[in-house]
Amino acid sequence: MSKNPTSDIDLFSSAAMADPYYLYAELRRAGGAVWLPRIEMWAVSRHADVMAVLQNDQVYTSSSGVTLNPEVNTFTGNVITTDRPLHTKLRSLVAEQLMPAALKKLSEKIEAEADALVERLVGLGQFDAVQDLSWHLPLTVVTDLVGVPPSYGKRLIEFAEIMFDWAGPPGYPITEAAVKRLPETQELRAHLTDRKNLRLGSMGMALFEAADRGDIEAWRAPLLMMDYLGPSLDTTIAGTGSAIWLFANNQSQWDSLRGDPTRVGAAVDEALRLESPIQYFSRVANSDQSIDGTTIAAGDRVLVMYGSANRDSAKWPSADSMDISRGGLGGQLAFGAGIHSCAGRNLAKAEISALLRALLKRVKAFRITDAQRRQAYVMRSFAHLQVEVVPV
Repeated sequence: MSKNPTSDIDLFSSAAMADPYYLYAELRRAGGAVWLPRIEMWAVSRHADVMAVLQNDQVYTSSSGVTLNPEVNTFTGNVITTDRPLHTKLRSLVAEQLMPAALKKLSEKIEAEADALVERLVGLGQFDAVQDLSWHLPLTVVTDLVGVPPSYGKRLIEFAEIMFDWAGPPGYPITEAAVKRLPETQELRAHLTDRKNLRLGSMGMALFEAADRGDIEAWRAPLLMMDYLGPSLDTTIAGTGSAIWLFANNQSQWDSLRGDPTRVGAAVDEALRLESPIQYFSRVANSDQSIDGTTIAAGDRVLVMYGSANRDSAKWPSADSMDISRGGLGGQLAFGAGIHSCAGRNLAKAEISALLRALLKRVKAFRITDAQRRQAYVMRSFAHLQVEVVPV
């Protein structure tokens, strides 16, 4: 098997976590598929190639796991780690209550929660855009939808963080630290997935009722609940924090959005394009394939680089610059593409959009006084983002 082109780039160093984009550009220049001996995967980093892999799910499969960690990849059977036709059946159960029509009745609640929160925070003059702002809607809306007790609060976020960190490459310090913390997640996982603790009429309870009807195996119901909780929390929080950071550093774009708030949806897409919450997952080729003249052998694992694809200048002119006038950005890949595109994308965009609309009415400018990125391999986000606001 040819291992060329190859690169010894370390995507998981401290420098890479701080700013991975110059490394992504180097990989895009090197080829459509570049062998990374450090993690024994092919890096697919160009937009066209990432899109092709994601849309060809019957060749680049998910049933062997989608993370960078072989141990994690042995735990399969939920929506993200199944292939068709099982994937179609499971996704329909999870996604049914996350479609636009189903979420429409939630829109007033989301907007009201966002408006009240932003009014209070702007009144303070300064706040943490992560822990004070970004956490609120995922923890109030998602926990209510899924039906778990809201008292779990920060423990839910910690749980999701550990799960994402565990998905990183083995042998690296953040991954190994997550492994040491796994025991503390077991009690919480048991409580979260115990139907006795779920609210009647919730999405979580609906999964157990599907098992009662025989639609799915009983063991799969608690597993599918994690498809709601993990991605619905961390990714939305990361996207919100990054949006505030981007607007603080691109005042003209905030001014432009204040002049035309109808472009909030496009602005959210642009923020997610520039700072994709999930930077990469993986797939396994089930037959020999060719990407840009390089042979991907059957059984090889491919690193699907959403964060790089979204910065590809072959797709986006001035790709590293923020420009909310790009439009709806149907090709941005922060939510993935194909059958495994994020089922919760509509909810995530609704929450981020509601917060931005509430801020647009009250804030002329953001001034960052302290920004601390969370040290993580798969997820790109802030741990703290202290901002001062210039009120309208």
